[in-house]
Amino acid sequence: RGRTAPEVWKVFNCGAFISQAILIFLAGHLNSVNGVFLCEIMAVGLSAFTWVAISVNHLDIAPQHASVLMGFSGTFACVPVFLSIGFINYTLAYGWQVVFYVNIALYLVGALLYWAFASGERQRWAPPAPTPESE
Repeated sequence: RGRTAPEVWKVFNCGAFISQAILIFLAGHLNSVNGVFLCEIMAVGLSAFTWVAISVNHLDIAPQHASVLMGFSGTFACVPVFLSIGFINYTLAYGWQVVFYVNIALYLVGALLYWAFASGERQRWAPPAPTPESE
C-alpha cells in the first residue's frame, strides 16, 4: 500500500543484489565446503527476485517492444560472461577471492544503478499502440 510498482521492484532487485553480494563475500571467506555451497545456492536462488523486477520493467516502459528489449537485455547480459573467462584465468594467480570481489562489486554497482535509474514510466519512443476505436 502506498508504493508504486517500480518502487517495489527496486526493493526486490536491489535487496537481492545486495544480499547476493553479502553471500558471495561470505562464500569467499568460509573454510567449510558446506557453508560455501549454502551461500552460493542461496545467492543463485535470490536471482529470482531480480528477474521479477527486470523482466516486468520491459512491459512497463514499452509494451509493444518488450520482446525486443528482453532480447537485447539478454544479449548484453551475456557479454560479461564471455569476458569473465579470460579475466578469471588472469586473476586466479591471485586467488579466488579476487574473482569474488569483482563479482561483489558488479552486484553493488548494479544495485546502485538500478535504484538510481530504473523507472516504470512508458518511454516517449514507445507510444501506446493504436486501438481499433482510434482508427
